[in-house]
Amino acid sequence: KDNFLELGGDSMLATLLVARVRKLFLVNLSLLTFFEKTSTIKHMAEWLASAEKIPEEAPILPVSRERDIPLSFAQERQWLIQQADPHSCAYNSTVALRFHGMLDEAALEKALNEIMIRHEVLRTTLFLMNGQPLQKIQKFEPMPLQIEDLTGIPDADYEAAAMQKLLETAKRPFDLSHDLMLRAVLLRIDTDERLLVLVVHHVAFDGWSLGIF
Repeated sequence: KDNFLELGGDSMLATLLVARVRKLFLVNLSLLTFFEKTSTIKHMAEWLASAEKIPEEAPILPVSRERDIPLSFAQERQWLIQQADPHSCAYNSTVALRFHGMLDEAALEKALNEIMIRHEVLRTTLFLMNGQPLQKIQKFEPMPLQIEDLTGIPDADYEAAAMQKLLETAKRPFDLSHDLMLRAVLLRIDTDERLLVLVVHHVAFDGWSLGIF
């Protein structure tokens, strides 16, 4: 009888749960129904007992990359918000990772580029054509890792300097029609300490994405 939300559930976990219930029980359970009627195991069992079965869904197949693709509803919402305020950084997602010890910067740059190759959404641009927003997956081009050397700054000042660089990177707006959706800056703080700043626009990244990344 414990409630899903009270146990720490959120919208991302609910989406995952709904997808698994649909696949396992072949029922059309929506997020709205889940939150309103089935957010405890007891209520879920009662709902499933009377739920109408649906045919197995056809597999999702990839579409051609040679054509422009309409935006999803979530992408369109993000695109509209950015058009209303192109200089906004409100939907920039920022992650800072501190490395201690010797760091192979070339290997780090290669790893980030492998992620760019694998995840097309990070190199997808959004644009307007004939009044309709569309998305286009750009061909992969290596993304150089931007490096800022702070090793010459006195110890008393380097944390403030690193934070300033982090904020500058995080607050720089994205141009959704041209920019890659991932921005990476490596701050050299000391010979054995680095700070990696990653900024991704929310149109391509959310809390679930972070775990995958």
